[in-house]
Amino acid sequence: MQQDRTVSPARVAGSVRGLGVCDALRVEVAPAQWAGLERGVGERIAALERRVVELRSAGERDELDRAREALRLLTRMKTDLPGSVVTGPADLVVELVETCLADAIARVSERLTAGSPRCAGWMDELEAAGAWVATALDCAVVTEFCFEPGLDPVRW
Repeated sequence: MQQDRTVSPARVAGSVRGLGVCDALRVEVAPAQWAGLERGVGERIAALERRVVELRSAGERDELDRAREALRLLTRMKTDLPGSVVTGPADLVVELVETCLADAIARVSERLTAGSPRCAGWMDELEAAGAWVATALDCAVVTEFCFEPGLDPVRW
């Protein structure tokens, strides 16, 4: 499959906009997503910090440089939180969205299995999970775009 990640200025899928060549994404997040985004960024930073220590001791220079760069970018994103926009390299942003989506679904699942009574907090978590599902789908539409006629890579 021939993929062309070039995006016109009009390439928008819901809350996600491809910036130039689709190696960068600009994702608009709703207020319901802010807490999950903060948790997700914190989780990804902690995981990358552990990875940097592992790679440093293993002497994996190239991988160490990539992990340090991702850590630098996530740390920069963290300073902008809470905010309504996340911008960064497509792979890093998609990974962050997937982390936030998994967290949101896990929180809703915990509420459902615990049989908690429906309350404002429960509804807020449902709203956040729904927003993360929509954001993840929007990211897939933008990042998986290709010029092959008749192919919809998100839904095949």
